[in-house]
Amino acid sequence: MLKLHCKFTTTKGTLRAGVVAKKEVQKYLSKSEIEKFTEEGLIEVIEIPEMTASVDAMSLEEMLDADKQELKVAELKQVCEHYKLEKSGNKDDLVERIATFEVLLDADLDEMDEEDVKKVASYYEVDTALALDEMIDAIEEVSA
Repeated sequence: MLKLHCKFTTTKGTLRAGVVAKKEVQKYLSKSEIEKFTEEGLIEVIEIPEMTASVDAMSLEEMLDADKQELKVAELKQVCEHYKLEKSGNKDDLVERIATFEVLLDADLDEMDEEDVKKVASYYEVDTALALDEMIDAIEEVSA
């Protein structure tokens, strides 16, 4: 990256003062012009460290245990994927969808309607074509 300390007007166009990618500057100025202006202090070469993946990235287990309001949308989408839930919508939609599903996971299967039992069955990869009581038995078996 290059920091331009002044505006440069050339036959190819105008470069405004500020931090600009070297490739962009090379579209307007020759290599020798860049070197000359650098020596004169009109252009400064600056190093910008590359962005790397966050060392503090949360594991799925941490996301599942975390306050969902504190998670980023990308993390909420990972939680939705884990729970086999739809991943569309804004942050509030995702938080609500996850919260609703987590309540289902903790609820008594015998008290749920068939639609909710099917959601839980899907998560546990139980065949949702089974009869309701068979689905409940299968969920209880795999979640024990």
